Amino acid sequence: MKRKAPLAQVGGHQGACLVGQLEPGDASRRLCYESPVRLVEVVEQGLASCVGSPGTLFALDWQHTSYRFAPQEAGGPGQAAWPLSPYPDGDYYIFLSEGFRFGSFGHPWEESLCLFGEELLDAASTEVNEVLGRSAGPARQ
Repeated sequence: MKRKAPLAQVGGHQGACLVGQLEPGDASRRLCYESPVRLVEVVEQGLASCVGSPGTLFALDWQHTSYRFAPQEAGGPGQAAWPLSPYPDGDYYIFLSEGFRFGSFGHPWEESLCLFGEELLDAASTEVNEVLGRSAGPARQ
């Protein structure tokens, strides 16, 4: 598998970013397009675990309706679905915690998903790497 840029953490003020950009025809890209459901589950679980109950997240969709919702009250049996997917399918999707400590940014044209904030990276980076076919997590900076 040839990667345009390896999955890596880019240091930031209060956290880091887990990023993956893929070359056309890359097997990892096909994995994501053929089965984005698992990637979405992992990111949603990570976000929900960081928010806790009764916390809320902002779900932003560029030039469309945005939401404030409680992830503990969405996505489960008998509950409404999450208002947006973290997986970019043509629009920018941004999930942010109330205090902007952690979140995700899905970029549709770069075909990338950025998770930021130490809390979220600790909760989700290992499983995200597994879903993307990468066994070891990125090095912390």
